[in-house]
Amino acid sequence: MREITGRAAARYSRLNQESDSSEGELEEVILFVDNSYKGERAVGPGRPSRCSVCCHLCASVVLFLIAAGFGLPAWKAYKGPLRDGHETYKGYSVYQHAAVATDSAECSQIGADTLERGGSAVDAAIAALYCLGIKHPHSAGIGGGAFFVIYDRARGTAEVIDAREMAPAAATRDMFGTNRTLTEIGGLAIAVPGAVKGHMKAYERYGKLPWGDLLQPGIDLARTGTTVDKALAHALKASEDKVKSSGLCDVFCDPQGNVLTEGKKYKMSDLSRTLDSMAKHGGDVFYSGNIARNLVANIQSRGGIITGDDLANYKVNLTRPEYAELKSSGLRMITTDPPGGGAVFQFILKLLEEFDLNPRSLDEEDLPETVHKLAEAFKFAAAERTHLGDAKFEDVSDEVKKLTSDSYAERIATKINEYKHHTSDDDEGYYGARFYNAEDHGTTHVSVLAANGDAVAVTSTINHYFGSGVYSPVTGVILNNEMADFSSPGFPRDDKHFPPFSKNFISQGKRPLSSTCPTIMIDRDQDVQVVMGGSGGMMIPTAVAQVFANMEWFGMDLGAAVGRARIHHQLEPNVLYMERKLWDNHELVHHLSHWHYHPSPTIYDEGSYAAVQVIRREGKEIQACSDPRKGGKPAGY
Repeated sequence: MREITGRAAARYSRLNQESDSSEGELEEVILFVDNSYKGERAVGPGRPSRCSVCCHLCASVVLFLIAAGFGLPAWKAYKGPLRDGHETYKGYSVYQHAAVATDSAECSQIGADTLERGGSAVDAAIAALYCLGIKHPHSAGIGGGAFFVIYDRARGTAEVIDAREMAPAAATRDMFGTNRTLTEIGGLAIAVPGAVKGHMKAYERYGKLPWGDLLQPGIDLARTGTTVDKALAHALKASEDKVKSSGLCDVFCDPQGNVLTEGKKYKMSDLSRTLDSMAKHGGDVFYSGNIARNLVANIQSRGGIITGDDLANYKVNLTRPEYAELKSSGLRMITTDPPGGGAVFQFILKLLEEFDLNPRSLDEEDLPETVHKLAEAFKFAAAERTHLGDAKFEDVSDEVKKLTSDSYAERIATKINEYKHHTSDDDEGYYGARFYNAEDHGTTHVSVLAANGDAVAVTSTINHYFGSGVYSPVTGVILNNEMADFSSPGFPRDDKHFPPFSKNFISQGKRPLSSTCPTIMIDRDQDVQVVMGGSGGMMIPTAVAQVFANMEWFGMDLGAAVGRARIHHQLEPNVLYMERKLWDNHELVHHLSHWHYHPSPTIYDEGSYAAVQVIRREGKEIQACSDPRKGGKPAGY
């Protein structure tokens, strides 16, 4: 394995040294976000800072806005040290050559260092993912799955690697009966992990640096320890019972048995040994040999049905995606096919494209109608999701073609009339739902744009916080509860007559439907313009769509586009969730209530709401933003 040397090694060493003091230090500051908001460029070598010039002016403006009574959203400003002269101002960073955006500053930096050492976009994504498995083990890791969207600029081609978890061979449609808890906690909830096979396939096709080098930063973090950041602290608090009642407490509890809080240090020593074996001998050791035997023994001891053959026989699906084009810009969207959520995301954008959305749409007098159009688009999209399933098992090709067609978007747009919201006891039926949705959760996302124009968007997950709650003590692996993402005939709805949708029923080897929509957008010259994706389960497509709409149609810069308050509607429950900034707009809420919506402040707080990671090209600049909702920060050079 090649030694990490040079400037990248020095920076990574510094990251380790600083982990006790600077990591996770987030200071709450106040910034005004509106349509005219412009992110200040990162200060680079040789470029004098304008902070001293602007300081008094900015302070005066902020004081004036406060005095005038403007609502000012809280933003998170990273206080860590400068990396190569780059710092984030007002929500996004600007780079000259390449960028990585994740929901952890440390993992973004590891990805950027990988690029700077000559690694490919895939190398950077893999290195960042192994870091995220340590920094955010509640969201992702090698006990789960992933979707890769990869764009090769030199060839002008794209591929999707589906490494989604799959049902074991002994799984049956009715295996959970009427017991929902079994789908969420314990061994039966675990689907066969695909993440490592996904990493291997991506590396096999696009990797440049030695495989072991990509795992080494994650190994070092797991072995020497790191500190609990804001996102992990939130997850530990929210999942306290799950953590305390399982082997997870050995890692994430203090000597008194309390879950760790922000700033506390933890190690994942068992996982570091597993990763070290994978670095030296290849990822296949996860699926065979001692690691696999230990995993199977731990799973079966908790009532699971995964066998050694299930692990050994797991295969990723590799596809060449079809591009759907936006008429307004000519941008072509490259994303996942079912079981991924790309088609639903594309449908939302094509539907929104039918409306004359522009910066004035967010003016006070037009905002209610704009929110109405967004909400209706999300409801129609949620209904369409109920007709999808694993494309290897279900014939969904016609449905995907319909969702990505201009004609269907035009037809549905005519049903979204100004100030009109359908209300009846058959609300889902009006929107085209014949079945009810199975929810998915969790995830982490990585966006990468390399200097040669290649790009990767990858979303990885173990589903709920800390997955199934099954911790493999010898391997250190936290195992997913992806079986909860299937529909089951034993879980009928209590309040409506819609049955669970059969295209998402369990079958051996099948993969459950996902909301993840890692996406790369290219222009007509085949250059990457946007790399984006998100985490947050059912909220992913609505959140990512709103960020894109903010950039493309509402005229916002990247920081404002990601930071602006969002809405979410998934048809069932029939509630329009609103982030606090919008909920506090009483006139808006009054309008929506009058139109028979059911507006509500989001049940998801800042730590668990959808987080979007975006990179976009703006002229000769590369701009990157990590969603402040999860406390991330991009990196690049």
